[in-house]
Amino acid sequence: MGRYGDEELAQAEHLLDAIERSGLKRKQVAHRLGVAYTTLDGWIRGEHRIPVMDLGRLTEILGPWFLNDIIEPRGFRVIRLRECTEESDPFESIKEAALRLGFASGRVAHDVAEATDPQGPGGALVTVEEKDHLRSDIREARAFLDAMEERLEQTENTN
Repeated sequence: MGRYGDEELAQAEHLLDAIERSGLKRKQVAHRLGVAYTTLDGWIRGEHRIPVMDLGRLTEILGPWFLNDIIEPRGFRVIRLRECTEESDPFESIKEAALRLGFASGRVAHDVAEATDPQGPGGALVTVEEKDHLRSDIREARAFLDAMEERLEQTENTN
């Protein structure tokens, strides 16, 4: 395997095992995840760490046990929010939107770090494509903020 330590190798082996258990081909996983096959292959070989923002999607694709098996030894576990509906407690939907905002903000931070990486496609300069991607992530985060505010106003109208 790659150049990292025991933790990265264990994560790589876990990913390979998870893909085999899912019955999916590696190319199918890469396609569903929206990454290049070579990226997934690098994770499997332990050459690259799996970005934390991709762990959630991998869990959706490979099954809920995937992420729990990684984080439970560290004293954490995955919790799943119940799906919010029109009849849900408004504060449950605010909590859901807040968590989604956190993920969206994490994507923005990750994309900014990648876009300004001197080893990236545009060097330290941000490319047009990277700016478009950042704008999309920021719009998504803004939508979650708007949803939280709207849901909060709904609670004010009911009290």
